[in-house]
Amino acid sequence: ADPRKFLEDLLEFDKDNIPEEVIRKVTPYVEREDFDPAAIKKASVACEAICLWGRAMHKYHFVAKQVEPKKIALREAEATLEKTMEK
Repeated sequence: ADPRKFLEDLLEFDKDNIPEEVIRKVTPYVEREDFDPAAIKKASVACEAICLWGRAMHKYHFVAKQVEPKKIALREAEATLEKTMEK
């Protein structure tokens, strides 16, 4: 396996479109007590980084779901403001 390709894949990961099925499959692992970066670091610093990344993507998914309706409302409000300012 090419470590540079792996790093590139992580950096280019489409975190805004993680399928619900992937989240469902990953959640049991994220919730495990032993899926802890500090504990994993004892075995491997590289694995600690992957654990941190995985947990971050999992959390990002749920935060993004909460923020999305607010982004939509903001875009609508900005469009309304733009129309009002044109008059």
